[in-house]
Amino acid sequence: MNVFLSHSTRDKDFVCRLAAALTAASFEPWLCEVDVPSHENFVASIESGLKQADVCLLVWSPDAAKSIWTAEEWTSVLARQVAEQRVRLGIVLYRDCPLPELLRTKNYIDASVDPDAGVRATVAWLQKRASLQRLSGLHAPVYLPDYRPKDFVGRTTYLARLRDMLTAEPATVLLSGEPGSGKSLLALQLAWDAQKDFDAVVYQSCGERKLDAISAELSNRLSIDGQSLSVDERRNKALDWLRGRQSLLVLDDVWGCDVRQLEPGPPCSVLYTSRQATLPWIPPQQSVPLLSFSEEEAQQLFRVYLAPTSATRKSRAAAPRC
Repeated sequence: MNVFLSHSTRDKDFVCRLAAALTAASFEPWLCEVDVPSHENFVASIESGLKQADVCLLVWSPDAAKSIWTAEEWTSVLARQVAEQRVRLGIVLYRDCPLPELLRTKNYIDASVDPDAGVRATVAWLQKRASLQRLSGLHAPVYLPDYRPKDFVGRTTYLARLRDMLTAEPATVLLSGEPGSGKSLLALQLAWDAQKDFDAVVYQSCGERKLDAISAELSNRLSIDGQSLSVDERRNKALDWLRGRQSLLVLDDVWGCDVRQLEPGPPCSVLYTSRQATLPWIPPQQSVPLLSFSEEEAQQLFRVYLAPTSATRKSRAAAPRC
């Protein structure tokens, strides 16, 4: 797999370390310091490197944000990604800096705190994409709610387990729990994280609605053109769309068994969330009950959500009154 490394030359030391790790893992990195001979046309060489690349890794930092060349590179790759509906761009956050508006919905690998861990995570991400052959065929964008969970804490064990179950191979998994246990929030966080692993991620709320209503909403979300088609025909087109790429479908808050008709089958993975402890067609080993927060998770929640409020109240109480 050819990997184009888009970066600022001021981040050369980190990028060279990353390139060495990619080479050791049998990838073919391209970076201007090495692959553009001094006597050759710089612009033409970069254009050739971009065209030959399977993936572009954007190494983001304050210096990369100021670099005109870096902007030219990632916008070119993003345009190609949109045109081909094919995942082409990965982001490695090397030094903390706000991402451009067009990149804020993209997931990134964080190397800002521990660069060595960031390099390992980047290599692992590329290896997973290569091993699953997710760079061939048709690929698609992400369909998630407009909001992303903020200050998400705890549940790291669940996130890791669900991700392993759903990405190792096409799978169907049930995440169950009592109302208010955080199933939907956990599933949404997983869906955002899963953009690194899937070429299409679709989050569909179900509830107590009838299958036809859910199917119609899913078809509209996927822009299935078929005004003259029946509900069943549009649903089948939506299932074909999901089967046509390596995708993850999240069916949130499932009540009835008829929702199973929205399950596309391989190569699509499906995550159900439900307050029901079991669903008849999902074996026990594919069911994950969501338990109460551990003591450590409860402390994390307190620090994130309640501690700031308590501190504000104390400061107000200590303030002199007129």
